[in-house]
Amino acid sequence: MIYKEILEKINSSLEPLELESYPFLVKWYNSRVGEKFKLDYDDNTLACLVINRPKMFEKLFLQYIFEKFKKDPGSLESQNDLIDECLNQSFNKIKKELENWFAMDVDVIKDYEMMPGSRRPKIIMQTCAHVSGAAYFYDPKNFDYDLVNDAEKSYKKNLMGVCLHPRYGGWFAMRAVFVFRDVVLEDGEIDMKNVVDPLNGDMTKVLDVLQKFNFNWKDSRYRDSCLKSTI
Repeated sequence: MIYKEILEKINSSLEPLELESYPFLVKWYNSRVGEKFKLDYDDNTLACLVINRPKMFEKLFLQYIFEKFKKDPGSLESQNDLIDECLNQSFNKIKKELENWFAMDVDVIKDYEMMPGSRRPKIIMQTCAHVSGAAYFYDPKNFDYDLVNDAEKSYKKNLMGVCLHPRYGGWFAMRAVFVFRDVVLEDGEIDMKNVVDPLNGDMTKVLDVLQKFNFNWKDSRYRDSCLKSTI
């Protein structure tokens, strides 16, 4: 089964960079998003969400910064996001490796990409995380907004949901989705994983993390929710 070889290959490329992938089918994603966010691929097309582990920064990003500074100290003053630059370099390399290895086209959708002429994201990463089993998505729409809104802050109508990883808590990020447009699986070849709820359905903890994320995200306290002692 070629999809198993693809998953082995992408994981072997990501592992040394402190990145990891989670496979899913396009239809799993499309069934949970609005029409304007649906991906234009066959329902059973194979895709993989790529996230970074906490150690990615010291293992990959710092090395990238050192090499970049060594070549041109002034390059660090770039207006571009250096983390995006670093990951783009790695993703482009992995994309070429996969295309050459399997003689197929691979699309890579990055987390920051927007649809042409709008501020609408090309893909909703939180949904990808949930359907792939990578991380649990806590949606504020499932709660009374009065419960989520912090009494000491101004009322927010557009509350944001947050994802937590069962091991990394909030100390990770969803970086890209690799879509293998030529790999269309048969029904039943791959099953949807049951995503683990790190907060075990504790509504008090869920409300707490949603409040921390929406009102105090800069202090990163929400990231420590359900964090394992060793990562």
